Amino acid sequence: MSSQLNAPESRRSGQANAFPRGRVFVWIPERAPELETLLYFPHSVAIPTRALVTVHGIGRNAMEHALMFAAQAERAGVAIIAPMFSDRRFRGYQTLRKRRHGLAPELSFETMLDELAAASGLDLQRLSLFGYSGGGQFAHRYAMVRPGRLHRLTVGAAGWYTFPDAQVCYPQGLADLPARLGEIDLPAFLRVPVHVLVGDDDLQRDDALNQTLEIDQRQGLTRVERGQRWVGALRAEARARQMPARANLSLLPGVTHSFSDAVVHGGMDQAVFDFHFGGDACPSLTEPDDAGGAR
Repeated sequence: MSSQLNAPESRRSGQANAFPRGRVFVWIPERAPELETLLYFPHSVAIPTRALVTVHGIGRNAMEHALMFAAQAERAGVAIIAPMFSDRRFRGYQTLRKRRHGLAPELSFETMLDELAAASGLDLQRLSLFGYSGGGQFAHRYAMVRPGRLHRLTVGAAGWYTFPDAQVCYPQGLADLPARLGEIDLPAFLRVPVHVLVGDDDLQRDDALNQTLEIDQRQGLTRVERGQRWVGALRAEARARQMPARANLSLLPGVTHSFSDAVVHGGMDQAVFDFHFGGDACPSLTEPDDAGGAR
């Protein structure tokens, strides 16, 4: 990290104005120092109370997330929170795995959020949560095990998903979850508004994509197809329970599997902020067909 990115000196409860404004900086929680976090507080409001939590992929590009969402954060008057799940302490964070000698990613995540809320005055009881690629895996699985903590969820181009299927073992389905994650309240998760964003050219089967035969057969061959099938499964599960279907998918035209490309050329930053902070009516969100696909 650059030496100019310093944690704020004051972390007193409720002192949002003690944090630097208008620049990305590193904040290290005292109770979860293993989860270094990049923050951005906007100039545009006196004391921001809302935040977008954005989770990186396996490239650990948390800085890029914070920097590329900063302009939208200024316009919306919200803070950016971008935790850094190090490979050494959080290998397998995408599936909420706790590796030997590692840490439980969701517990460090929640400790960080609670400490930051107390130090800054941000309202983090219900999260506006976004994750891209591996971060999209973390985000949707965290939302499934902690639906009461979610306001809205956006998943950007996840490589594969946990489906609402109690007959398939976790992390492909909901059977045999790690004991510490508890039981999933699926109806509560289905009430969370979900928006999946994938580039319509995100069709490559690169080394980072899970290419096991079981995943290919159940979820599809590409990130586009897998996103469509997951959204379709969530919508079908909601209908089966006579609940409103709250999951949708949009394709970003001309975008491959690149966070920066999705923002610069696909308008992903605008789509994310419209969905989370544009009110209940989101004009950019189109109604998908039964397969969950929408352009």
